[in-house]
Amino acid sequence: LDLAKIYFKNAKIAIDSFHVIKNISNALDTVRKQVMNKYNNGSDEIENNHDYYYVLKKFKYLLLSNFDDLSDKKFYNRKLKGWYDKHSMRKYILDIDETLDKAYELYSRYLEFNRCSNFQDAAYELETLLDDFYNSKITSFIEVAKTISHWKEYILNSFITIESINGDKLRRLSNGPIEGINSKLEKINVNGNGYTNFFRFRNRVIYVVNKDV
Repeated sequence: LDLAKIYFKNAKIAIDSFHVIKNISNALDTVRKQVMNKYNNGSDEIENNHDYYYVLKKFKYLLLSNFDDLSDKKFYNRKLKGWYDKHSMRKYILDIDETLDKAYELYSRYLEFNRCSNFQDAAYELETLLDDFYNSKITSFIEVAKTISHWKEYILNSFITIESINGDKLRRLSNGPIEGINSKLEKINVNGNGYTNFFRFRNRVIYVVNKDV
């Protein structure tokens, strides 16, 4: 951040939404673990543990899955002695604890905000969300709200849209392209078993990253 302010004075500094959502999903998972551990009867085998402990551990991925990604296909669960699809299993999980249900609602609302908001409306909508995070009385969400508040200016900048490289559509500001280049650098270094000559490594990078070279 300091380097950007010194050397790229006209740049817009943006925090990629991936990192924000990762923090919020961690806050949700913290609540899941807290609820799950309340029902741990000490059994080493998950199948022999409490029903609530079992589903909160085995099906935790359902809390972080997009609605459209969940199958309606029914499956029989021997532990619970019933037929479920992934939607009904997620409802079963959320009905276990009111705090978990509230945490999931806050997480889902941020996903919706991130997906649908624009730069003009984002500041107001984010403030509303942060108020609800603070008022939730859920410690992990209060902590993540503090983090978002601290970096709010740069998070809001991620809602600025610019033309894509080929100019055929708009995209939000993101460090995705830079992450992609960093990934290529790492692979080049691994494939070369490391480089002792920086300039040779640099030439290799320029050759790989720039298709027209």
